[in-house]
Amino acid sequence: MNQRTNQKYKNRIFPEGIEELSIVYSKKPINRATLRESAERLDGYQKIEFNPETKDGDWYCGLHFKTKEGTIAILFPWSRYQKRTKTTKLQRPIAVYKNGRTNKNFVNRTIEDLALELK
Repeated sequence: MNQRTNQKYKNRIFPEGIEELSIVYSKKPINRATLRESAERLDGYQKIEFNPETKDGDWYCGLHFKTKEGTIAILFPWSRYQKRTKTTKLQRPIAVYKNGRTNKNFVNRTIEDLALELK
């Protein structure tokens, strides 16, 4: 993992609705294309990142959203559907990181809307 990656995913936040998103994600196979297509329907969507890295290791993918003065990244763990973990549904919880200033309501709404799109 390089220094740039460490800076990119430095400020982890715990928004409302993350538990619901985790439940939706863990209940059925959701591939990267479905995640990207769902995110594209939401305000502020920027890009999908394959296999992002944090100090905790690598992730299945990350969805990036632009706010007025910053960005958020929603990182999805590997799940039993990607054959990376056999004992639990998810390798670890979904993580949300912010960079710059973010509006709490925007973050919460993005998480909730993404969960609804994936149902």
